[in-house]
Amino acid sequence: MKARWLFASMAAALSLPGWAAQSEAADISMAIYEGGFSVVEEARRVTVAKGDSTLALDGLPDGVQPDTLVANFAAGSGVRLRGQRFLNSKHALLDDFVGKTILVVTTVAETGQEIVREAKLLRARPGLLIELDGRIELSPPGRIAFPGLDDGVVLRSTYALDIDADRAGPVDYRLSYMAQGLGWTADYAVELDKAEQTASIQGRATVRAPAGRSYRNARVRLVAG
Repeated sequence: MKARWLFASMAAALSLPGWAAQSEAADISMAIYEGGFSVVEEARRVTVAKGDSTLALDGLPDGVQPDTLVANFAAGSGVRLRGQRFLNSKHALLDDFVGKTILVVTTVAETGQEIVREAKLLRARPGLLIELDGRIELSPPGRIAFPGLDDGVVLRSTYALDIDADRAGPVDYRLSYMAQGLGWTADYAVELDKAEQTASIQGRATVRAPAGRSYRNARVRLVAG
């Protein structure tokens, strides 16, 4: 049977058992500034479970600013926001494996052969501490890998809302945030008439979108200055 490993150098994963279904934006409006940032507001719908649950905010751009993220649930939805947090998946994955078996992978320089050894992760932060071959290691050799992960993982950092719902079912909410990486530039063309007495000016704006998501059918306002 072929082993499945997840290396720490990859985008790490966070297991999300029992989380609410990830929501999608139904309506998007944004103000994009020349300086490379934007203010975005999204109308979203998500199906929640009754009681306490955690809502993963999928589809956010890589440049979103965590401190600016605000979620408001529709009046009468019966959903109360208990808290919100940013989960760095690499750190969360390491924290989740404390006390569990991880893999230490080293490479033989002469042959390029990889040697995989099991170790126990004793501490994830502020520095790795593992038990390897009966010794306590502060700086493990090689690179760290994880055994195959279960289904239901998110291979990215995740923003999460802790909510409490009176009933199960679909609910509407609005999400607003600021993001770096969105920007725009303008190009202008001037055309003179044959007599060179009058001119017409045409302008075209080019919008730059960050990696991590698409803003299809969004209402866009471009702000200069």
